[in-house]
Amino acid sequence: MDNATTIVPHDVAQTTNDTLIGVIMCLGDLVRKKGDIICQQKGITTQQWLVMLHLAHDPNLPFLPGSETAEHLSSSDLAVAMSVSRPNITSIVNTLIEKALVVQYDDHTDRRVRRIRLTEQGYKTIQEIQPIRQQANARLLGHIDENNKDEILEALIQCCRKLGL
Repeated sequence: MDNATTIVPHDVAQTTNDTLIGVIMCLGDLVRKKGDIICQQKGITTQQWLVMLHLAHDPNLPFLPGSETAEHLSSSDLAVAMSVSRPNITSIVNTLIEKALVVQYDDHTDRRVRRIRLTEQGYKTIQEIQPIRQQANARLLGHIDENNKDEILEALIQCCRKLGL
């Protein structure tokens, strides 16, 4: 069978729900690609940038209940917040440490836990990316009425909650 050929059962009809999910997935991929271009300007990946935003407690990111009150997060906190594995987060954090964007240290109350915080250079990198991020977001969403944005946001948050975020 030709690998380039996609086989769709004949009884599969286009539905609004299926199309909506397909469009959301496509949009996610496109936003991630644009994020990669933005982050590459500062020598980091999108995942590294997202880790840094979580460490900065960016108010625009979905967050773990209770973690927003922690001064510095652990790798476990980050893994859960980003829905990725601990080994993946460990690799990202190690790269950020090598780039002097974050530091890791022992928790003063539990020696088994390692906390992570941004360095001054890490905060500076976030501040340098922020205007580019805002411009890209404005270009992407500028044509949508503010009331519609609120409705879309609420609908997407509800979808995230259904999936366990």
